[in-house]
Amino acid sequence: MVEELKALTEDALNCALSHQLNIPYVTLTQEMINIETASLLPYEMLIRHNLIPIMRFEKELNVVMADPLDAKVIEDIKQISGCNVNVSLGSKSNILETIYAIFGPPSEKEVLEIPKAKEEEDKSGEKHLFYEIEKALSAGAEELHFEPKEETVSVRYRVSGVLLAKEDLSPSIYAGLLFRIKMVCGLDLQAKTYQQGFATIFQFPKVRFEVCLGPVLFGDTLLIRIIKKADEGVKSLSGYGLSENDLLATKSLFEHPSGLIVITGKAHPRKSLSYSILSEISAKRKIAVIAPTFLFKSSQFLQIQTTAAFTTKDAFRMAVCLCADIIMLEEEMWEEEIFNESIERLIVIQASYPSAVDALYEFSYPISALLGVVECGVKDERFTLTSIVIDEEMKAKLRQGAELSEVIKEE
Repeated sequence: MVEELKALTEDALNCALSHQLNIPYVTLTQEMINIETASLLPYEMLIRHNLIPIMRFEKELNVVMADPLDAKVIEDIKQISGCNVNVSLGSKSNILETIYAIFGPPSEKEVLEIPKAKEEEDKSGEKHLFYEIEKALSAGAEELHFEPKEETVSVRYRVSGVLLAKEDLSPSIYAGLLFRIKMVCGLDLQAKTYQQGFATIFQFPKVRFEVCLGPVLFGDTLLIRIIKKADEGVKSLSGYGLSENDLLATKSLFEHPSGLIVITGKAHPRKSLSYSILSEISAKRKIAVIAPTFLFKSSQFLQIQTTAAFTTKDAFRMAVCLCADIIMLEEEMWEEEIFNESIERLIVIQASYPSAVDALYEFSYPISALLGVVECGVKDERFTLTSIVIDEEMKAKLRQGAELSEVIKEE
């Protein structure tokens, strides 16, 4: 009797609302639904927003909604379906019953992703998306990672190459945020298995955001890369908390007019530190950086981007013609022929060896040209910098057949 009274109350309220808004009030039955039409929208969206498409004629789509005044959701339906949307009012319970009758009840995971009462204000996910981006920008992050776990979603920022754990999200909030990302990127919302490359989602005067996402065990993992305007992303070398001795030894390598320096370590700390080192000396030296893509953008350097048509050799010769004093490039772009053309310049090669000693063991270029190896790393969330300077005495010992490990130990 109580349930019947509740249903009657909901029905009476909806009838009054329908009359006030001049929107048709529809009581659904399974026979009224065109299954192909209902399948135009993702199942999660039907449940999250309590709606169901019932009929489509050419570019007109009729949708029954529990909240027919939700303009944001209506706009999302237009984008997904490519149709004009005509809305009718329906009761929440009747809509959900119809969805379950046609498509089946939600799985346990999907039940977890249905928003709780306090989260229903942002079912579209837009507010949470911008809130997370705003927090990441305030923290100075260059990447924002969302990683779904069994019962929660971990959030981590990469700040100057270091991943830092932040406050976890509930699966329901993340579901809305992920929905908004997919909408903005124009992804197939129905797809369950996909791997997306980076695509720009938002662009503002000083920053743009790129997204990459793909399926993992507990859902879709999401990476948002924050690309800042030129010079906004390059950190001052003094901001890494490095010892003065480490900085002096490293800077001394870059004072040479010519030769070869290898910068090694994991990609993010290596690139972050190498750009900061070069920015310190850019006022006195002309610096060219050659790469297919750039993690940082800086007006302090000549950043020369390679393509299939414009090769490393082309870029290198361009840097030489422009009288660059220092040229930096990735190890996989290196060719000995290039080095022979640039003996009067300082060449910096970025490599991915685990340590400076490994780089010295593995690097196959003439020891006479090598000035030293710089190892960039992170330990206990702090940056580390280790420089091995190869002086003439060390080179003489190595030429005489001394073991590299012994020579380094003596130093």
